[in-house]
Amino acid sequence: MVVSAPLRLSEIRVLAAGLRMRATCIGLGRDGEQVLLDEAERAQRLVDLERLWTGGCRRAVDEVLFRDIAARHPQLAAALRARLRRRQSSSSAGTGIGRP
Repeated sequence: MVVSAPLRLSEIRVLAAGLRMRATCIGLGRDGEQVLLDEAERAQRLVDLERLWTGGCRRAVDEVLFRDIAARHPQLAAALRARLRRRQSSSSAGTGIGRP
């Protein structure tokens, strides 16, 4: 279990954006190890990503930062993923859109 500082709104936005972009392997690196950034690097990546969002790049996602936040907050990441899946399935229910 990873112990971390309180969750910031910007970190929740990173999780939501990463899930919307269908990022995979939540909390896992290529070799199956958890990817955890040090506090300084995580803070700088958040600032950089917020700057991109503010500048109009609303779909930008830092995958390393996403995995770091998901590893630090796995329950929230799972809850957001479940919510996104429910919203996606209900938005296409009865319309035939999104079905093969």
